[in-house]
Amino acid sequence: MRSGLTIGFLAVGLALGGCAWLAVVPPAIPTGVGASDGTVLDRIAIVWESVRGASRYEVWRATSEDGPYVLIDETTETTYSDTDITVNTMYWYKIKACNRVGCSDFSTADSGYVLGVGIAPVPTGVLATDGTFTDRVRVTWNLSPGATTYQVWRDVAEGGPYALRSTVPGTTFDDMDVVHGRVYWYKVMACNASDCSVFSVANSGFTFPTVPDPATNVAASAGTYTDRVRITWTAAAGAATYEVHRSDAEGGPYTLRATVTGTNHVDTGVTPGPTYWYRVLACNAAGCSAPSVSDSGFAQVGGGGGGGGG
Repeated sequence: MRSGLTIGFLAVGLALGGCAWLAVVPPAIPTGVGASDGTVLDRIAIVWESVRGASRYEVWRATSEDGPYVLIDETTETTYSDTDITVNTMYWYKIKACNRVGCSDFSTADSGYVLGVGIAPVPTGVLATDGTFTDRVRVTWNLSPGATTYQVWRDVAEGGPYALRSTVPGTTFDDMDVVHGRVYWYKVMACNASDCSVFSVANSGFTFPTVPDPATNVAASAGTYTDRVRITWTAAAGAATYEVHRSDAEGGPYTLRATVTGTNHVDTGVTPGPTYWYRVLACNAAGCSAPSVSDSGFAQVGGGGGGGGG
């Protein structure tokens, strides 16, 4: 090691007998980045924590959290006021700490905006129900002072693009146009005669499926095959799978033979001659339906339809 040189720092003698330490690596990543959310009328105020060894900071901005980010300015302070903005537009900010060697990686991002004169604040507390209802997703939010109506926007992906679902006067919206099990994302704007706010933070919700109706038209083959009984039925709306149950008597007890996704099942665990009774349950995430009407079938004893087909 060269005299006076240590890992990461270069020692330089001062006239007063002390030492100044000049960094030879970039500073650490800034933390505590925050941007004002409509609290300042004419600018977005960005703040962050001081980083040891940094001589300046780069301020980067984008119009979405994922970027792309563009360098808009640099400063020696740990605050910055962005005045080159459009009212009621959301901006995202990241900070880099720099010195004579280079700059750190990006900080985490934070968003900020400026409200126009008379525009209601962005709605907070947006929540969408997660399986609370079987026929709707209910979206609620906190009252925004000065708002006369609210726009509710929806998409199937958090990143959008969002489409307007409804404009309502209150702080609740029931979305009835939904598909069971699909996740939807919602954002809300607060509006009045001046304009609408920027989007709220997004929240997701979904419906819980209802139990399907029982399967219908259950039919079991009667002597068509010598080595199997084939059971068929009509699909039940909302069913994801079907349970096929069998008994030696119409009155039961029935035992589960198979779970299938289609509308037929071939039961090969049979003895030629005896009659078997079958019933089907239609199932999904909510549970299974009541049993279908039973039907009987049997495998032919010798010389029948044989083992082909099915």
